[in-house]
Amino acid sequence: MASLDYRMTILAALALLVPAAASADTKAVYQSTNGDDTLIFSIKGPMVRWEASDFRKDGRYVLYDSTRKTMILVDDKQQRVTEMDPETMRQQRAAMQARMAPMLEQLKKRMQNMPPEQRQMIQQRMGNLMQDSPAAKATFTTKALGSARVHGIPCERMSVLRNGKAMHEFCVASRSDAGMPRADYNTMLKMFDTMRNMATAATSSSMVIPENLKGLPIEMKDGSGKAQTLKS
Repeated sequence: MASLDYRMTILAALALLVPAAASADTKAVYQSTNGDDTLIFSIKGPMVRWEASDFRKDGRYVLYDSTRKTMILVDDKQQRVTEMDPETMRQQRAAMQARMAPMLEQLKKRMQNMPPEQRQMIQQRMGNLMQDSPAAKATFTTKALGSARVHGIPCERMSVLRNGKAMHEFCVASRSDAGMPRADYNTMLKMFDTMRNMATAATSSSMVIPENLKGLPIEMKDGSGKAQTLKS
């Protein structure tokens, strides 16, 4: 039997996801280059349902509640619900750092006697856990790449760079060019803000979604060039 918390959370979310017919309703489906649906998100009122392909096959999805700025991870198979927000991520990161502090201190002392190449390798593997100051954190910037059209929709290309190296690329359409209702657009931007804040809280230097991404991504590319394109 499903737990009361699980059932109540899902019922509350469904109540918000099935509003009156007059309410705004946006659904975006992204496809990979080989034609597979890789990402689907639907917006109804203050809620977003987010389904990635690897989650969908396992009976998992994410709900975003813009009124609480909270991500709700739903696992139908396990009948489990996990809520996450930026403050929770910060608390978890702080707790993990506190647990690992003694080990990291010992590792840093040992690294003083290591060759530079070995020290660099360990620092790369440990990532932000080895950083002592804001100056050591990665620097993220964006670079405009010009205008384009994807499936006939005009969009602006931008690249996200980490310490000067390209990580992701977006082609972003304005709300009007994407034909997106304003209420749904505002909900989407709130979700982007929350995702960015959660990433920053978890790693102290993450910017997967740039702050100047103000529109609907029509195409997204990762560092290897693999693209996801809006199908509908």
